[in-house]
Amino acid sequence: MTLSPSTRRAAVTAVAGLLALTPVPATAAPEGAPARTAPTRTAPGGVSGAASVGNAVIRTASELLVDIPPLATCVSGESTGAETSGVTGGKLVAFGQGSTTCETEPSGAVTTTATGKAFRFNHADTGLPLLKVGTYAISCRATPDGTVESAFTLRGVVGASLPDTVPVDYETTLANGVRAVFNTRSWDEDGDGSLTVHAVRLWLGPDMGPATDRAGERGAVTVGSVTCTPPA
Repeated sequence: MTLSPSTRRAAVTAVAGLLALTPVPATAAPEGAPARTAPTRTAPGGVSGAASVGNAVIRTASELLVDIPPLATCVSGESTGAETSGVTGGKLVAFGQGSTTCETEPSGAVTTTATGKAFRFNHADTGLPLLKVGTYAISCRATPDGTVESAFTLRGVVGASLPDTVPVDYETTLANGVRAVFNTRSWDEDGDGSLTVHAVRLWLGPDMGPATDRAGERGAVTVGSVTCTPPA
């Protein structure tokens, strides 16, 4: 049986741990709060998935400041996972160690995960952190019958005030005006019906959100990305 997009949406649950199947609120740890993805390949049963630890592109009108391609990408049917030791983009962005998995079960279901730690987004002038994330973990699972589930955890957040229960697409503004969205989820209802989940997305520039205090900076940073596509 193939579920409609509205039915698939109803099947999604935010949980406080990777692949926990009991629906509970996604939570942030108490200590301060506790993109681009690779193309998917259809697995047996018509299900596919992909994941990456994150990526970043930040530029001015005349200069590319940061260009970090998707890190530790995996694609169901091509690879079962990847790792990164971390990477920095100038003094603006730093990703710590992270890993992804893309697993296809004998039933045809696909599970993708992305985990990482020690993410930092820094002030362009001072180099001091505007946002730090201690650890993050996201996942999604799609089955041949059209069910799609997702999971989200985030710990050790500094620089943004998060509620104890982080709702889907929770948005706040960092100290320099950068727009930050946590626990993002988006459905491609007009295309393949896929669900994409990010731990954090940062938007810079007046055309993508509030202007920063450095005129002309624009771009986006993705912290963790997983996509699961049910059968058409």
